[in-house]
Amino acid sequence: MTPAPRPNILFIVVDDCGYADLGCTGQTDYATPALDRLASEGVRFTQAYANAPLCTNTRVALITGRYQYRLPIGLVEPLRWSDRDAPEMGIPPGHPTLPALLRGAGYRTTLIGKWHLGYLPRYSPLKSGYDEFFGIMGGYTGYYTHLGDGGEHDLYEGETPMERQGYVTDMLSERTVAFVEAAAAAPQPYFLSLHYTAPHWPWSSPSVEAAARQREIDRAEITEGGSTRIYGEMMQILDAASDGLSPRCSATPPGARPSSFSPTTMAASVFRRSGHSSAANLICWKVGSGCRRSAGGRVASWPAR
Repeated sequence: MTPAPRPNILFIVVDDCGYADLGCTGQTDYATPALDRLASEGVRFTQAYANAPLCTNTRVALITGRYQYRLPIGLVEPLRWSDRDAPEMGIPPGHPTLPALLRGAGYRTTLIGKWHLGYLPRYSPLKSGYDEFFGIMGGYTGYYTHLGDGGEHDLYEGETPMERQGYVTDMLSERTVAFVEAAAAAPQPYFLSLHYTAPHWPWSSPSVEAAARQREIDRAEITEGGSTRIYGEMMQILDAASDGLSPRCSATPPGARPSSFSPTTMAASVFRRSGHSSAANLICWKVGSGCRRSAGGRVASWPAR
């Protein structure tokens, strides 16, 4: 009997999304039809909880499959630029990780998006199981300026800084589409981690691009500037991105393996109140301490500007 083909895996994480910031979880200020549809077609875990409410801790647990406190990097809340050179502030190269184990099983492993598990030169996705990386090393980057935690440029191809124009959410989505289309007919299955920075601050959207560019270089404004309207726009850009990815992931060229969105495969998801999945596609919504929500799911304390 011919063994069943191994499924491709697309693992999507969004950063600092509130538990009630999707239409399917109660949001009414803006619409998220694509993500709502993905939720209705997949499996929702509405009584699941994150291992931690902050970025680095959560990612340590996700990539290692262990309580984050077993590693020093899992104790910081979260890893900050000022601690980048502190001892053991990263996933130790060679430590077992999800991408490393899948690579050992014959998968092509790729991270597109946010890493935040240790800085170069000692740590990087390529030292922890990923074959390829395009994205952000630190906790955030400006959506237009691509300036990160320390005010330095943070956009990488592998371990090499790169310059590219564009809005980060769109850039990550476009790169993912290109990857999936190129890999669709390849004999090797892939594990693709798509880790968006959105809707983590700085809060920037196309309708306020000029102001956003200025805000992204002002250290005070990075964490304080924004509004519920801008946040909603950022969430809708995420929603449009998922709508654009689904048809490409569900298309199966002649002779290719079933995709990770195939209805014949099972789904899984993680994370508090907003986890949704489709087939072997995994999607996590990480709730961060910077996202302050009222009981109705609306942003309660950001200045309306």
